[in-house]
Amino acid sequence: MSGKDKGVVALVSKAVENDGGSKPLVLHCIIHQQSLCGKCLDMSEVLKPVISTVNFIRSFGLNHRQFRQFIEEIGENDLPYHTAEFSSMLALRGRTKSVRGPDVALGP
Repeated sequence: MSGKDKGVVALVSKAVENDGGSKPLVLHCIIHQQSLCGKCLDMSEVLKPVISTVNFIRSFGLNHRQFRQFIEEIGENDLPYHTAEFSSMLALRGRTKSVRGPDVALGP
């Protein structure tokens, strides 16, 4: 439906431009945006800015104190980094074990 050359969106865009109108703004629905993003982006591209931001906040006491003050102002709680990391690691480990099954030794 939104093919680059022969989709409905492309044909409508060409018709509008041929009639002298400005190019219409084309938007994908949220479901398709997530699907396209999942195909195009690597998880490391998403995690690198997040990790660098967390490391910056945690690197100096002043940064972290200012961040905690900001969190309190907006009514949220500060979660210790090691708690979030450890709990997500355990959840991931549990999911992978349930998919893989028991550990199997490979080789002689």
